[in-house]
Amino acid sequence: MKTFIVVISKDNANAVTDWNARSWYLGLKDGDRVFVSTGLMLNELRLGVRNKEVTPFKFLFNNKTISCGEKGQLDDWPVGFMDHQGIQIKALMKGISYDQSKAEMRMR
Repeated sequence: MKTFIVVISKDNANAVTDWNARSWYLGLKDGDRVFVSTGLMLNELRLGVRNKEVTPFKFLFNNKTISCGEKGQLDDWPVGFMDHQGIQIKALMKGISYDQSKAEMRMR
């Protein structure tokens, strides 16, 4: 199994496109410091944990430690953490604006 140091990054320089997320994951080496900028990048790592290719890991988000468990589950999903897709889907499903959807998500 590979072990990574996972760093959540808001820097687009570290982001990979949807099309390249899988290739990005497959190119990671054991011991790498992994800068994660998108939900797809994070989900590739979570799938790796679930499939026993990657050891469970922890990372910081807004000074809070979040753990990824053996099944790829996160022990917390703070408001504002990689929630863009959820906001978009909710806006589409309800026929509301992105901002309205975002406000509703923050009220949970």
